[in-house]
Amino acid sequence: MKKKIYIADLVHNTLPGNYSVPLNAASLAAYLSTQGTPPPVTLFKYTADLLDAVKQASPAVVGLSMYEWNWNLSVSVAKRIKQLSPATHISVGGPSIENDLTFLTNFLTKNPAIDSAIVFEGEMAFANIVKDITSPSNQLNTLHPGVAFLRHGNLCYRPPQLFDDLSHLPSPYLAGYLDSFLDQGLIPLFESNRGCPYSCSYCAWGISFLNQTRKFPMERILAEIDYVGTKFPTLPTYILADGNFGIFKRDIQIAKALRSIKDVNPILQRIVFWSSKNNAETNYEIVKLLGEGERVLLAVQSLDPVVQENIGRRNIQQDDLKDYLSTYKKKHIQVGTDLIGGLPGETYANHLKTLEKCFELGFDVIGDRTLLFLPGTQLNLEEERKKYQYQTSFRLKSGCYGEYQGIKVVECEEVASGSKDMSPNEFKSMRLLQCLVGFCWNSGHLKPFLSNLHHTNKINPIHVLNSLVEKITELKGTETRLGHFARDIINSLDTELHPSRDALIKKHTKEPHWGRLLSGGFSKLYFKVVSRLLYDRKLLLDFLSLIFSATEELSSQKVSPAFQKVTENSFIDPLTVYNKLPGCTHKILPFPHPSNFKTTELEYLRPFLDLENRSTITLYKDEKVCSAVRALLKKYEFEKNPQYAVEKVLETYQNAFCFELKACD
Repeated sequence: MKKKIYIADLVHNTLPGNYSVPLNAASLAAYLSTQGTPPPVTLFKYTADLLDAVKQASPAVVGLSMYEWNWNLSVSVAKRIKQLSPATHISVGGPSIENDLTFLTNFLTKNPAIDSAIVFEGEMAFANIVKDITSPSNQLNTLHPGVAFLRHGNLCYRPPQLFDDLSHLPSPYLAGYLDSFLDQGLIPLFESNRGCPYSCSYCAWGISFLNQTRKFPMERILAEIDYVGTKFPTLPTYILADGNFGIFKRDIQIAKALRSIKDVNPILQRIVFWSSKNNAETNYEIVKLLGEGERVLLAVQSLDPVVQENIGRRNIQQDDLKDYLSTYKKKHIQVGTDLIGGLPGETYANHLKTLEKCFELGFDVIGDRTLLFLPGTQLNLEEERKKYQYQTSFRLKSGCYGEYQGIKVVECEEVASGSKDMSPNEFKSMRLLQCLVGFCWNSGHLKPFLSNLHHTNKINPIHVLNSLVEKITELKGTETRLGHFARDIINSLDTELHPSRDALIKKHTKEPHWGRLLSGGFSKLYFKVVSRLLYDRKLLLDFLSLIFSATEELSSQKVSPAFQKVTENSFIDPLTVYNKLPGCTHKILPFPHPSNFKTTELEYLRPFLDLENRSTITLYKDEKVCSAVRALLKKYEFEKNPQYAVEKVLETYQNAFCFELKACD
């Protein structure tokens, strides 16, 4: 019987989710097919399928792609495969495998079920492993570039080599390796280049070894897009996996190809990509091509010069950033940014200053998250941790857990929870602030209110939101609706963090925590906040009153009841959307006499009012968006687990449950 090769990019699928095709595994298989006459290869995405296949026919080699979100799953599956088929050679690779002798020695020693590890690009390394293991000797005979293994307890390793010319790599799409996954509706990933020219210390792409950006042939990329678009026309989402899409002029041509698919396939609604930070005109052309609903992302991480120097990041100059944003605004293109809180040298005050500048610059979306310590990054090195005196904790990774043929697995992430520049309490305040920025600004719920305040009263939204953090902290000791809410949030800031990986795993794989996890899912703090407010109208009104109070203290002016009314009615009940009840797409409010508004408020609302009629204000939601949201709520089993369903919807549509003001013609 001919020997078999299995390659898996495993994902946790206990709960419904959006999964992408195993492009990594398929790339290994496609390259392997060019190396003589290799054994038959089967690809896997789901754990049960892989284990069932091993039980039916023992493979010669199993390859597993390891990431932060499937690390423990891959290790656990490797152990089970070794129990089922001791002679199978198990090799792992992926960005979480570090190019470090100590790491490789410790990793392979700690995980004896894993026979070899691949560092960086895996096509050639995996092909060499398969060649050796399927030879008569049935063992690794040579020190191959990028392959690490133990021999008599000693590390055998030769540094990796990268492909100088990516044209040598065959397309896994055109070879048909991904057809079965696309048939299942998995999201296609397209890769037009590899590498990143930047050297950010918090990012795995920042490794100097990977700094050279190499391009795939344009003919291949265009052929892949045409192949998927023509053969699989019912896919609603595509993802471009490049770290800096738009860094090359030719990326406009790729965007045109995607646009042509979008024009003939109305089901294709979303093309996800990460913009290059220093090519405003190219980015504009790309967003214009990819259509409404797409957004330019200009990630700054921090706008503090000292912090930028500490992390080796070269941001766009702030004057240029202002010009870029102005250009996009004139073209009616939304612009978002990403921040990382707790970077080396950042104080709480520094972080507030960066947020303040982001609001001043006019970003439509400000993604703000806490620093993660990722394998393979410079910041993950022990000397870097000591230099900035980082304290870290571990928290459960959302959606990354499950039980697979009796194997209980949870994944976790290591986050900063204190440093020499920011105390643990300040980190907690920052986490709460990040949630408030997400809910009040990014979701759109309070954007009109905060924008009006900013433009007419010169009060930056971050000052209102930071004041809200202080008020929520003060309220936690009160026996009120808001007091209970504040206490739950602040307690969650503590309970979501664990002192070690082992402590987290031990807690969550035991009852009653395990049962709760499988039945109700795990919600990030932000989604806990949002879902509570969306489901409890009385709590929501109390929360809005707290915001109005914070605003009045900062401006020494009261918010008019009429403007409060508009703000209070901007929220959409998820149940209304799910059941397609009246009021899910529009709401008409009686418009009070203009004298009920402050002059500045009236000026802000003027485009949305029929001042001759002076009778109504219309809040609306696009019917297409409502239909898409309704479909996602059904997909994620809203009736069974509404909080989880709302969380997953908000990952795709941040403003899913927010009305917009409708301008009069």
